[in-house]
Amino acid sequence: MDVLFKVRAPRDSARRVRPYPGTKRGLFASPEYVAARGNPSIPDDLAAHSCIGSGTWKLSRGSKTAAPHIVFTVVVSDPVVHLDLALSGLGIAILPLYMAKRTDTCNRLMSILPLWSPEPITLCALFSGSARLTPKVQVLLDFLGEYLGTDRDPRLQSVPAKGLFTEAKLEATSGP
Repeated sequence: MDVLFKVRAPRDSARRVRPYPGTKRGLFASPEYVAARGNPSIPDDLAAHSCIGSGTWKLSRGSKTAAPHIVFTVVVSDPVVHLDLALSGLGIAILPLYMAKRTDTCNRLMSILPLWSPEPITLCALFSGSARLTPKVQVLLDFLGEYLGTDRDPRLQSVPAKGLFTEAKLEATSGP
């Protein structure tokens, strides 16, 4: 295997890691859901709502952090499914901002707890080998670097990239 792509950087990898810009995310629900169930005012209010997702939702607002105890109505890890279920009025979901800001969805979703942000998702390429990459791996990684997190990113569907991504960086490991 020449290269492996992973969501979130591994903390203990013996492989070399190249990060790509992180995807900023937010909490969203349909206006119909909010009209029927109300809009939470603090993260802990999410426990009383229908939430779509999995794992622990870690939210931050400046230096404050929150991890509300949520029992999910639907347990799923695919953001496309999160979007479909949120649009159908089933509940609140964490969505990549580029999905929520698309022209076909932006008027059909409401931001929930807009001052609180879920952790961004970072795509990383993991590879092993000597200090020099093979040319084919280098070309692939550079090609992806020209697209991911830029206006040329195919996930954006004509939405400008500004404000939707974080800088490419690693916290615990270093890469090329």
